[in-house]
Amino acid sequence: YCDEILGDLLLREPLPNYPLEQRIPLPSPNDLKYKIVIKNKRLNPEDEKVELELWKKGQLAQDEDEENEDPSAIITAEDIGKYYLNLRNHLFNDFFCLFFISQEYAEPEQIAMANYRYTGATQHIHPYLSSLVNYAQPIKFQGFDVAEEREICYHMSSFAENTALGYLKTQAIEFVNYNKRQLSRIYPKGTRADSSNFLPQVFWNAGSQMVALNFQTPDLPMQLNQGKFEYNGGCGYLLKPDFMRRKDRIFDPFAESPVDGVIAAQCSVRVISGQFLSDKKVGTYVEVDMYGLPTDTIRKEFRTRMVPANGLNPVYNEEPFVFRKVVLPDLAVLRIAVYDENGKMLGQRILPLDGLQAGYRHISLRTEGNFPMSLPMLFICIELKIYVPDGLGDLMDALSDPRAFLSAQEKRIAQMKAMGIEETDIQN
Repeated sequence: YCDEILGDLLLREPLPNYPLEQRIPLPSPNDLKYKIVIKNKRLNPEDEKVELELWKKGQLAQDEDEENEDPSAIITAEDIGKYYLNLRNHLFNDFFCLFFISQEYAEPEQIAMANYRYTGATQHIHPYLSSLVNYAQPIKFQGFDVAEEREICYHMSSFAENTALGYLKTQAIEFVNYNKRQLSRIYPKGTRADSSNFLPQVFWNAGSQMVALNFQTPDLPMQLNQGKFEYNGGCGYLLKPDFMRRKDRIFDPFAESPVDGVIAAQCSVRVISGQFLSDKKVGTYVEVDMYGLPTDTIRKEFRTRMVPANGLNPVYNEEPFVFRKVVLPDLAVLRIAVYDENGKMLGQRILPLDGLQAGYRHISLRTEGNFPMSLPMLFICIELKIYVPDGLGDLMDALSDPRAFLSAQEKRIAQMKAMGIEETDIQN
């Protein structure tokens, strides 16, 4: 059915410049533009070729359980209409496939599809599905050393969140290097029966390309995910920083010192006022957090005062909240959230730091599910600077504005002369 529905959009064969060979990198998203890549396990190439030919001829051997079944269990093209009529009145718990194909003019592949017997989940991989898999072939993870030695870039692995956190704890740099070559997928652990989500930022910091979340739960992790991927035009792809892609660079996602070649930043946010935050006469306050590398993450530290009984146009006019040292601005996001006096969220917004513009800004708010809100917004002032270590502030001021620095020197000389100090006694 993938072939029937997706048609030419389906990437059936690897690209000529990126064959499925050792040490050949994966194609870029630009090379795969307008193409759909299937992720599924694949048969051994020789077995796949043999089974595919047998399947096209209708001679593919079935499992023993299938061979012992009643032949009437086979779904033919004539039976499909009956199934379709009953769909509206019956709820099926099993998964099934329907193929609307005329056998009179069908190709051998289509006839085989129409007569294919489905009896439930199986560990055996269908040869036709296997033949459609190329750049996303999942395998059992055998260790970072094995993956680096083999360097088969089209092999990928999936990790439960707790397993991935364990690797981050013990082999963080190796995890980053793995993600430079191959795809990794992180999924929620099995005990999340309530469909809650884990914080995706820690895995983005390691370069994981596919961080799977429960989209039905509009919690903080999902807000971070949706807000981050609004950037770059909402196309769904974000380019990782240079040092997370190059083999000749080493990156530790738990580093506390500035990354080589990356200029640390300083960000300050002054919350001035709000507009149309609530149609009720309630008190409101604003929280400002930052998520990024562990050393850049600051949560539950910056909060405005409560403005009582005013959800329409509260004025906060707070002192700036200063994120003094942001080691890696490319991975950092700013979260601004408004709450009422009972702790209920009235609106929020996630803003990637490298997409911010300094100055006075009106920030339109979103719901918990990240849907735009027509009226609620915050009026804030953003300042972005280069991080300057302690003791070097005067030097940076002199370098950034030499004239102002010289004017200040001349003013000090005049003040000293007024106190009776001779100008010749002042060293240059």
